[in-house]
Amino acid sequence: MKSRTPWTTAMMLTCINHYNSMLLCEAAAKPYTKASHRRACAAATGKSEGSIEFFFCNISAAREKQGLPIIRGYKARDNYNKALDALVNPTAQQEQTA
Repeated sequence: MKSRTPWTTAMMLTCINHYNSMLLCEAAAKPYTKASHRRACAAATGKSEGSIEFFFCNISAAREKQGLPIIRGYKARDNYNKALDALVNPTAQQEQTA
């Protein structure tokens, strides 16, 4: 069993970058595999693939809340890390603090 290390900003950004890459492929109708992105995130963060899968759903929740597109198959979860709100859309965060 993997340790229950807290999510760091770097870990979250790694997953967000992969999520954005998948989203771009989906929008352009280019083939991609969710599994390869999930495995890469797991290797980079030390989190389990199940944890990464759930985190991708959390990214969807933060994006959906802001009216941003989400990846089909990663259904938004109601209870997610609110730090994602600023990380998934840094431009909106900059505008709020300006």
